[in-house]
This record gives sequence, structure tokens and C-alpha cells, in this order.
Amino acid sequence: MTAAVRLPAWKQSARPLVVGLVNNMAIAGMAAARTQFAGVLEATGHCTELICFTMRDIANGVRDHLPIDTLFEHVPDAIIVTGMETTTSDLRDEWLWPRFIRLYDWCERNAVPVIWSCLAAHAAVLYRDGITRQRLGAKLSGVFDCRRTPAAHRLTDGLPALWRCPHSRYNSLSRAALDARGYTVLSDGDIAGVDIFAASDGSANFYFQGHPEYQKGTLLQEFLRDLRRYVAGETPVCPSIPVGYLDGSLEEDFSMLREHAQAGRDVMAEALALAAKAVLRRNWAGAAVQLYANWLDIVAEHTPCRGNQMQAVNVVRLGGAIAP
Repeated sequence: MTAAVRLPAWKQSARPLVVGLVNNMAIAGMAAARTQFAGVLEATGHCTELICFTMRDIANGVRDHLPIDTLFEHVPDAIIVTGMETTTSDLRDEWLWPRFIRLYDWCERNAVPVIWSCLAAHAAVLYRDGITRQRLGAKLSGVFDCRRTPAAHRLTDGLPALWRCPHSRYNSLSRAALDARGYTVLSDGDIAGVDIFAASDGSANFYFQGHPEYQKGTLLQEFLRDLRRYVAGETPVCPSIPVGYLDGSLEEDFSMLREHAQAGRDVMAEALALAAKAVLRRNWAGAAVQLYANWLDIVAEHTPCRGNQMQAVNVVRLGGAIAP
């Protein structure tokens, strides 16, 4: 169990920081994303209230989330915006694009600190600076080494020079393009590329290509989902096994199942049985907690005089200790 970061007494006694989670995941994955972010926020030791919003139609089977218009009526202390699976090659053609740019403009006007996660980071820099992402040759999936760059920043205070972070994406942003637009890259990796970057305007806006919030089984569940789609003929490419994530024997077993799947066998029953026996470690948890604790420190300094403007909202309180 990862120990929570201990805060000074004055921070522990302060009112909760209200964090809005704009959850853009598919309906089947919304609860998992909510649990992931709630867990890492709670593990920081900060007193927080997490309120979940969605750009999706509430009448379309969405539970425990408020419509995005509710967010615009109030100003939380900070916001986290998740990514989503895309259906088009151009983010500007996605169904949520008009709602996304409305959210981005609203955050700018109200100076709300934001973490733009994964695809949300790609969409934000596309809208803000016209930076387009590049398609990778294959899905980047696994737990990768990330190193702190020479750019000193409070967000990465207390982190080691090298840490591990999950990445799960088909696209990436060019370091050269980000540098040219004045962004500051705070962490990167030889394989993962840019990990975390920040705007140069001194705001509390940060962009994550990785997923430090992931629980220990998330990458395995994503692999099984992608494998199921391949076996069912919904996708043409058999997913690769997440890198640096499974122990040697388990990786070998999944590699064999992957070969059988490519030969036309339905391997899902075997894959699920193998996954049920998997022993996984969350060796990125410490860095994730430190990272979010630093962010909440920054958020607290950005909102010293703001009253809790979300009291009138039907708050969805979420939590749960971070997984080992």
C-alpha cells in the first residue's frame, strides 16, 4: 500500500479542493476512469471533493456524472479532462469537438488549473496552437522509463530523476513542435517520447501524454479488450503485449496466445483465465502520488480566496485507497 503524502496541518484543515473530472471515456469505461483519478487524489493526503461531469448525453445510460453545462454554471478549484477513443483521423471531426473547445475557452476565461490527459492534451494543443499529433506505427502500450528534464518545475519536485509511467496511445506529439510553440517539456523518455509538458504562461495548466493514474490492472484490461476486438474481427491488427509490464513467464504465455489468435483461433477464454492468475505490480504509484500532490499544492495557491462555488451542485463524492 502506498503511503499518502503527509501535509502540514494548515493544509489538512483547509476546505476541500473541488476538482471537476470531465470524463470523456466510453460509457463502459467511465466508472474505471473515475475510480483511478479518485484513488490517486485521495492518496495525496489533500482534502478533495471530486465531481464528475460528462460531455455525453446523460440520458444515454451515463450514471454518477453531471452534464457538462452544469460545470459552466460554477467554478471548481481545478479540472481534469480525460481522453477518449476516437472514431476519426482528425480530432476536429469528433462529436465532442465543439463541446471541447467551449470547455477550453471557459477554462481560459476563468483561469481554472487543468490537467489535460492523453487525447485531451492532443486536442488542447491542436485548438490552442494548431499542433497536430502524429500517428505511431503501432500502439504505444506499456510502462516506460520517464526522466525529469533540466526544466525545473514545482510539478516534478520530489520526483526521482527517473521514474516509470504507463502510456497507452496510437498517436504522439512532436517535441520540436511543442518547443517551437513555447511549451516546456517536464519529463520524457527514449521510447515514450514527451511525457508531461506545461504552458509557458505560468498558468497551472499541464498536459499528460501518459497515465500515472492507472491502476495496476488497467493495461492488462485494455490489452484484453483489444484482443477481444481482434478475435471478433472488429479490428485488423492483433494488439501487442504491453511493454515492461508483465513478468517473463506471463509475457511468454500471452505471446503464445497472441500467435494462436493470429492463426485464427478464439483464444479469449484462455486469455481471461491467464489474466485472472496474473500477479501485477503498480511500480509507478509513488511517482503518481507525488505528481498529483504537487499539482494540488499548485492548485491551492491559485485559489486562496475562492469560496466553494460548487456547494449548490449535487456532488458525487468518490474515493478509495490507491492500489498497491
